Amino acid sequence: YQDVPFGQCGAAERLRVSVAMAMAANPDLRVIRVTDASLLDDNNRAIIDEMAKEHDFQIWLEIVGAEEGVGVVIEDGMVKEFLGVHDVHKNWVETQVFKGGLTALPTLCATAAITSKILEQGVEGCLVECGVFKGSHPAVMQYICRFMGKRRLVYLFDSFEGIPKAGPNDCEGIAPLVGRVDGDQIEPSGVSICSLNEVSGYMRKWGADPTMLRFVKGWFHQTLPTTDIGPIALLRLDADLYESTKTCMTYLYPRVVDGGYVIVDDWRLDGVKKAVCDALGGEPQNYHEIPDGVGDSGQRPIFWKVKR
Repeated sequence: YQDVPFGQCGAAERLRVSVAMAMAANPDLRVIRVTDASLLDDNNRAIIDEMAKEHDFQIWLEIVGAEEGVGVVIEDGMVKEFLGVHDVHKNWVETQVFKGGLTALPTLCATAAITSKILEQGVEGCLVECGVFKGSHPAVMQYICRFMGKRRLVYLFDSFEGIPKAGPNDCEGIAPLVGRVDGDQIEPSGVSICSLNEVSGYMRKWGADPTMLRFVKGWFHQTLPTTDIGPIALLRLDADLYESTKTCMTYLYPRVVDGGYVIVDDWRLDGVKKAVCDALGGEPQNYHEIPDGVGDSGQRPIFWKVKR
């Protein structure tokens, strides 16, 4: 290597070359597993971390130790714990938001972890949820911003009048809950109503900075085309229905920046999945499931990182 026998190069140089070769051999997968990583010192781990960030790779380090913390647990072929949520964040989410927000704890922790990752990596843009109910996930986004000392606008799009009735593209599973309409018109179902005043109250209760919140009231097809929010770093969709999800994807997905993230809460619902696939021309590339802790009755939320 550079006119020097590779075995005589310094340890750091050999490590850089080896990692670079592994990256070149896996340009699509973008994941590298390092065995016996317990043997690496802090300087060598820093080299790997630097190269992973520079080339947008995931590096899995196989480390044997006495620590209780585990980065990723695979159970039944699925990721059980995502992104290693800091205990401080998990404790706040569980004690402050989880019990009052009527949503699964793993999905709240995933929102916390993804928001942290976005801020750590300096991904520009605002944080958005469409379909907020009580506002649990926007509250978590804003908490992470406060904790990390970052000022990011958090947008809450909702009718604040509940879920509309299901349309022809929605599955039979949700229709008994919200009713059906003929055609594409919007009719309130009376289900999952949480008024703007109630959500604002929850935000105050959970300590959100009101100067960083933007409430946008109305049906998505009325508000999204006319609301200029700029670039989006995190787009979370909890819209339940085909038309609602398709509208969000049409108007907001193009605003998600390179390196930003999208979370779809109701992936298990046929109408939601169809809306996302129709908007993208197929399933999202390299998406990951977020187990919601409620088994087959859950919505199986997913997330993916946007590549432009």
